[in-house]
Amino acid sequence: MIADPAAISEHTIDLHAENFKNTRYDGRRFSLSNDTVTALERIVCSIQFIYGARDALPHSELADRANLVERLHSHSEFVVVSDTGHWVQYEATADVNRLLLAFMTASA
Repeated sequence: MIADPAAISEHTIDLHAENFKNTRYDGRRFSLSNDTVTALERIVCSIQFIYGARDALPHSELADRANLVERLHSHSEFVVVSDTGHWVQYEATADVNRLLLAFMTASA
């Protein structure tokens, strides 16, 4: 989940355990299926995809995902944040906030 094991604290573990306990949706079947492509094909607005460069969870290479986004949503944005894992928003809060604000402001 987190790229740098040294960044994992008791708080991080507690947060993950609490999130896991409260999760009511298991997105693995969706993200590992063709339903993702079908859903993306129906979305007409711009989408911002933010991935951690060291995210171990995507079932395909980030380059493949970026190509899919380009094919389905050439008007959208695909961003990879270096030195982060699946919890990119936790590991690079300032970077993700900056990216989100820039995207939302440009889309407004």
